[in-house]
Amino acid sequence: MKEIESSSDYSFFYRLDQIDLRQKVNISIHDGLLEAVLKQALHGRALTYHVIGNVVVIKPMVEKENPNSVITITGVVTDSSGKHPLAGVSVQVKGSNKGDVTNEHGQFAISAPDSSVLVFSLIGFQQQEVPVGGRNNISVHLIGANTGLNEVVVVGYGSLKRSNITGAVSRSICGTSTTGLSPISDRACRA
Repeated sequence: MKEIESSSDYSFFYRLDQIDLRQKVNISIHDGLLEAVLKQALHGRALTYHVIGNVVVIKPMVEKENPNSVITITGVVTDSSGKHPLAGVSVQVKGSNKGDVTNEHGQFAISAPDSSVLVFSLIGFQQQEVPVGGRNNISVHLIGANTGLNEVVVVGYGSLKRSNITGAVSRSICGTSTTGLSPISDRACRA
C-alpha cells in the first residue's frame, strides 16, 4: 500500500483492528491498473475494496445471507374478522410437498426457505398465498368463499307402505313434500 500511495495519487483507508498490516504481499505488475493490482494483492484474503475518488477503502468481506436459508415459520389463521381461529387449514409451501395443518387454536409451524410462498386453504374459504419474505411469524385472515352449493344430495329415512314403492325412487324435493315425509328445510333448497 505504501508503494502504491508513493507512486500514485491514491491513498488508502482502513481500520487497524480489521486489517493485519504485518502480512506482506509480493506481486509483480508493471504499469498495471489499480483494480488489477488490488485484486492480485487481496486474492485469497477475506478482504474487499471500494474506490471512491482517489481513496481506496479496504474492509473485510461480509458474507451474503443465503437467500434460500430455511427458517421456522409460526403463525395463526383466523376468519376474516380475526376473532375466530380456524382449525384444519392446510398450510403448504408452494411448489413443494411440505405442509402443515392448523390446530384447534388456528396455530401452525412449518420449516421453509425464507423466500418461499405459503398457500393457505380450507373448504368454504378462498385460498390465499402469502410470501414469507424472511418473516418468522405470519398471521392470516381467510375470507369466506361466496359460492353456493350447485347440487344438494339429501338422504332421508321415513316410513312408507311397501305396496307404494315398487323400485328406485328419484325425485326433486325442494319446494314440494313427499307423501308421508316432512319437507326438507327451505334453507337447504336455496341456491
